[in-house]
Amino acid sequence: MKFPALPQACSFAIVLLFSTPVFAQEAITYPALPHQARTAEEFAPSGWTVTKKAEGDLNGDNRADVVIFLQQQDPSLILTRPFLSGPFDTNPRILAVAFAQAGGGYTLSLENHTLLPPDALSGPNRRGYRQASGDIGITDGTWRIAFPGGGGPDSTEFTFRWQDGKFRLISYDQHQFLDGITYEISVNYLTGRMHRSQWEGRYGWQFAPANHENTVTVIPRGSDTNSRWTEFPVRPLLTLEQIGDWAAFSVSESTGLTIEPN
Repeated sequence: MKFPALPQACSFAIVLLFSTPVFAQEAITYPALPHQARTAEEFAPSGWTVTKKAEGDLNGDNRADVVIFLQQQDPSLILTRPFLSGPFDTNPRILAVAFAQAGGGYTLSLENHTLLPPDALSGPNRRGYRQASGDIGITDGTWRIAFPGGGGPDSTEFTFRWQDGKFRLISYDQHQFLDGITYEISVNYLTGRMHRSQWEGRYGWQFAPANHENTVTVIPRGSDTNSRWTEFPVRPLLTLEQIGDWAAFSVSESTGLTIEPN
């Protein structure tokens, strides 16, 4: 049995049947973040706010570093989506990582504008009816960022660690639901191994009207079928800056493997 073709990052399962107006977005001028701050919130420039935060040691000094999402707060960039409930926030975002200092406060170690491009109702950054804001977490010296699918119960996750003065991609995971089957792919860039499997069952998702966010819950899975490992040559680890837009990430390009289509 062949696996379905995996998209660059996430599949878009919902297609609007009605024409959607095009909202042109001017070129973005990003503010420079301060090099140091007493708290994570103080990294937010005027007119911006911290929307998500994760804390934990990332550089091995036993101090709680911080990964944050910042987003501009311009009301004119919060749009109404035709035929769909809830606002659509096209404000730009910044991903930042800061290391905790011995005397208190933080020093900025990463400021990135490309992994989290602003959402759009049309064009290359279109995210469908659900925005790809992402979730972050820190575990055992690594930090991960997980994105829901653009229009269905899919998920994509990147894991990074601090190495040689950069945050580098060490693993990639994706879940795709199609025709009653969940397909999984997991890539370990440290060992040069990729695991692919499929199982009966799916993710369930529900719309939370209070904040217009989608909550993904896992329904118990059936037995694995067609599980297999593939090895690929270990390459220099990609830095976060080399990844660009998370939704355009290519497993084939990053591993040198050809992903077999359906």
